[in-house]
Amino acid sequence: MQVTWGYSARELRSGNRVPVIADTASTVNGHALIVGMTGAGKTYTLKRMIREMAATGDPAQPTRFYVFDIHGDIDIDGASTVMFSEQTGYGLNPLRVNPDVHFGGVRKRVQGFMSTMNSVMRELGPKQQATLRNVLYDVYERHGFRQEDPSTWAVNEDETHLLSNGTGRIYIDVPIAEKDDAKSLGARWDAGARCWYIDSREYEGAITRWPPKTLSRTHPSIKDVLRTARYIMQQNRLTTPPDHPTLLRILLKRHLGYTPGEGKCYSNLGYMILSMIVEKKSGMKYENFIQKYVLQPAGCFDMHIAGTYYKDRRPNETKYYMHQGSIPVYEYNNSGRMVEKCYGDTDLPRLSGAGAWCGSAAELSRFIASIDGMPHVKDILSRKSVQFMTQEQPDHQYSIGWNYTPKSNRPWIRTGSLAGTSALILKYPDGQCWILITNTSTWKGHGFSNDTMAFFEKLRKKYMPLMPKRDLLL
Repeated sequence: MQVTWGYSARELRSGNRVPVIADTASTVNGHALIVGMTGAGKTYTLKRMIREMAATGDPAQPTRFYVFDIHGDIDIDGASTVMFSEQTGYGLNPLRVNPDVHFGGVRKRVQGFMSTMNSVMRELGPKQQATLRNVLYDVYERHGFRQEDPSTWAVNEDETHLLSNGTGRIYIDVPIAEKDDAKSLGARWDAGARCWYIDSREYEGAITRWPPKTLSRTHPSIKDVLRTARYIMQQNRLTTPPDHPTLLRILLKRHLGYTPGEGKCYSNLGYMILSMIVEKKSGMKYENFIQKYVLQPAGCFDMHIAGTYYKDRRPNETKYYMHQGSIPVYEYNNSGRMVEKCYGDTDLPRLSGAGAWCGSAAELSRFIASIDGMPHVKDILSRKSVQFMTQEQPDHQYSIGWNYTPKSNRPWIRTGSLAGTSALILKYPDGQCWILITNTSTWKGHGFSNDTMAFFEKLRKKYMPLMPKRDLLL
């Protein structure tokens, strides 16, 4: 079989039309990869390849072609069509649990799914992995799969199918105690099926907190994961963004990522809980307490909890921007309105101690000088506290408050980012503190901090010998 790809570009420059032909009889490696932008002609090229291979093959032994088409737009003469979906038995469900009591289970499947995600796309960060892990465990629990009970890992595939009457209705699994909530969102009662239903065209938004009704237990699907992640407010029966106590109640229901004491990762929840403890014990707002007892003694008089929208910015506060190519997102309060991610994606005041402070690089440098244990500026912390916060960890990650505090002749590191901003602090053993705060997002993620650190190192090496040999803090 042969495929004519076109004419040799090299020969065309000399005026010669020499065809480029792939011959399966002489090809060492028979694989081909077609890559192109949308509309570039990938599908057309594939169809032409199949036609030419069919025309040039052995008539006595006709070649059979198999087309795996997820979009359904490849129409080939004489070919049969097979739909790959969960309803046909030809689909692939990456969330299917292995029922083997020794090698299967929910935990194994979650780990496998996350490993696949990290291998086929940019690796997820610790917070992203923790979020995805919690969502997956929630979805499995809703479908009756429990890691501690291997008897729940098996599903009778022959009995598993959606409840349906063939009229375009989606029957939904509504507990009796929640029937009024479902009714208020448009659900209707089918007395014959004894089940609540919604028109398939209306199954979106808050109503999706109730999954489709099946006649038997099913494996969860990617749609279930997306539904759970997108409509977490509705699933917790929230009509407005939660206050701190409500948010804490919801978050403490989340599954732990690992057994306590066996691992660690950065947690915004921990900082939020700490800010609530400060308010409870002091009787003051968290912002006011930190300003009075931490920031002002450190010489910082213009640091505040940031606002959510552009209209909420402080005097002299910059405007924030998203990186080129960013897309609008849903507003944090479930209004359905699309907003620029840096203004409306996150309710910043509710973050409080988890990263909502707004201040300048100059004030941040004064704050760092007051917690570094060096003699130039009086510390607001005891020496014992500074030593505790800067102990180098066995895994070289996440000291107490810092990202990394090595014992070697390397800087202490602290990074931070929100939509519209990134920050980096490098505190060197020689007393220097390098700080960068941006007013735009970066598409590079953690790579941006790594690039900035490398840039700082080059600047130190090139220019520091030229700087005056004096202590600027004296």
